[in-house]
Amino acid sequence: MEKGVDGNPIDQVYSYISKIGDYIVKVIPAAGALPTETYTLDFKIGGQTIILAQDVPLSQIPNSGYGVTTSATGTVNSFIPVTIDVKPKNYPNNINLKSKGTVPVAIFGSATFDVAQINPITIKLANALIKLKGNGQPKVKYKDINKDGFVDMVVKVATNKLQITSVDTKAILDGTLFNGRKI
Repeated sequence: MEKGVDGNPIDQVYSYISKIGDYIVKVIPAAGALPTETYTLDFKIGGQTIILAQDVPLSQIPNSGYGVTTSATGTVNSFIPVTIDVKPKNYPNNINLKSKGTVPVAIFGSATFDVAQINPITIKLANALIKLKGNGQPKVKYKDINKDGFVDMVVKVATNKLQITSVDTKAILDGTLFNGRKI
């Protein structure tokens, strides 16, 4: 094991073959670790390094982990993974693709993620932008949808703008925080 400047082992995960696409990296503290202890998390690929976390207390580990995307051209970027529910409170989450209406989408907040940081105008689900009011402002509601004590964001997208098929079971939600970070 390689050791850090503090003499403690550096935990590393290696993959000899880098894959193109998204990685979700989750931090799991060692048994008995105190919430005030800190961690640093780097993602290295080729000659590039992205610092995902620097001296973060264990009590602030993001619920959804850290996101990194790698492209065929070798670019590496980070993003914040978010948890969503298409048609919240409905199961199954079937979408009538012939509908001329909208589909609600909840983006869940947590102890480590405040949905108010998201710039709603940047949100896209399956490449469909969210609906806007007549004044050009995004249609957004903030409320605790899943009753976990954290505020969630609910937006609506035009069904006929979704770039999905009747056999798709997943859809990608993209967006940006007000500070420019990707979700």
